[in-house]
Amino acid sequence: MTLKNKNRIFLGIINLAILITLFLVGLWPFRFWPENKVEWLKDKNGIRFHKPGIIYSPEPLKVSAQNPLHNGEITIDIWLQPETEPAHGIAHILTFFDGTRSENLILAQWKSWLIIRSKNITSPNRKKYKEFGAANALQKGKLRFITITSGKSGASIYLDGSLAKVYPNYRLSVENQRTLGNLILGNSSTGKNPWKGNIKGLAIYNNFLKPSQVSHNYTTWQETGSPLLSEDDGIIALYLFNDENGNSVRDRSHRQNELIIPPTFTVLQKKILESPSADFKLSLSYFADLVVNITGFIPFGIFFTLYLSQVKNSSNYRTYLFTVLMGMAISLTIEILQAYIPTRSSSSTDLIANTLGTAMGVVIFLLNSSPRKNTENHRVERK
Repeated sequence: MTLKNKNRIFLGIINLAILITLFLVGLWPFRFWPENKVEWLKDKNGIRFHKPGIIYSPEPLKVSAQNPLHNGEITIDIWLQPETEPAHGIAHILTFFDGTRSENLILAQWKSWLIIRSKNITSPNRKKYKEFGAANALQKGKLRFITITSGKSGASIYLDGSLAKVYPNYRLSVENQRTLGNLILGNSSTGKNPWKGNIKGLAIYNNFLKPSQVSHNYTTWQETGSPLLSEDDGIIALYLFNDENGNSVRDRSHRQNELIIPPTFTVLQKKILESPSADFKLSLSYFADLVVNITGFIPFGIFFTLYLSQVKNSSNYRTYLFTVLMGMAISLTIEILQAYIPTRSSSSTDLIANTLGTAMGVVIFLLNSSPRKNTENHRVERK
């Protein structure tokens, strides 16, 4: 076996090792069907969310035909206890998902802040959210009863039965009078915003509760573990989380808006190659991830170009272009596979970064091979 053939085999092994490494890193930890980390609290009502965990309604929440949603009137009671104060992105506690691509209403946590986002239906592109919230509403380990009301006079936030914030120019957008969409607890529709903590109760009403009603509800929840409802309360769904076991959460309002607890972590909205604008975050972790994605493909660009030049005994623009396209194809395959791993995200930003890293590897090869070619040409001329 000639030295040239040995070099080709050696370079082939190196490229194979790089390729295997890229797939191992890109798809690790290979959890295509991860456990859904949700459990019933022992010896008391409530349910606990770990990471990743999710509960959702298989169908949009049904609203009474005799008393539909109107004028943005809605009230949400939720009794919860956060286990952390997340600082990197917002953690979704409650989400209303329209079943296609939009999250119409979001209750989330950032540090100790309660964040409320509602679809801005007056926006031309219908993608922007209106947002408001309350500071120190979700402190780590503190059991909190939160009420959000919305109506003609605006929106209000109550903490433990007492008024905390009033937003007179704000009203939660309710686009469909017959349904609120699918209800998701403990995460977002994409599975990328997990929340960690306990939920002990949840009630959703299709009207604007007055301060006296909010206070009364808080007292009855604390004393009996459930609100005292009448026919005029306009209850849409009521979850007391006292089922104690099983893979479903019963709706005590008798509207049959049941929730399911899937045994494996399930994502309702799989996004393949999410756009760079949607993926962008002005954070150190985002740019660190960008650098890793670029530098990770530089070795492939260098050694695959070197391998092709050895096989063909020469290198030209076709060799360089083919190397870049191969890097793009490998990255595209990884990103498509990542879309089917619920704990990973498929991003076009990563695709661009990986392709750029491959191109940089080709440039590095050219910069290091040019002096060698000049030296060889100089030797030929001397002879």
